[in-house]
Amino acid sequence: MIGNALLLALTLFIAFCFLLMDHLRFLVPYRQPIFHDYGWAIALYAVLLFGNLFAAFFLLARRFFLKHTGQKLVYVDKQESERTISRLTFVSGLRTSHGPLIGQ
Repeated sequence: MIGNALLLALTLFIAFCFLLMDHLRFLVPYRQPIFHDYGWAIALYAVLLFGNLFAAFFLLARRFFLKHTGQKLVYVDKQESERTISRLTFVSGLRTSHGPLIGQ
């Protein structure tokens, strides 16, 4: 799930970067002063954008792909406890009807 969210966030982030580079072509002659003065802000906002995209895709994946997980886990836990009870009943039945088990 984390891998899927990371892949989607990275894909959308790179597509957004290419789109932005295409629209801001007129700033190419001013690239050096812009990055010198505002490079830290651009990098900070890029990291924040990527983090928000990742968080959004991760939450969407949890919301849609793990819909009834709690109910499923309760069902599995109930099955496991029934198996444990039946095993204990079987073992105690063996002890009472046939004497002690081998090795005891």
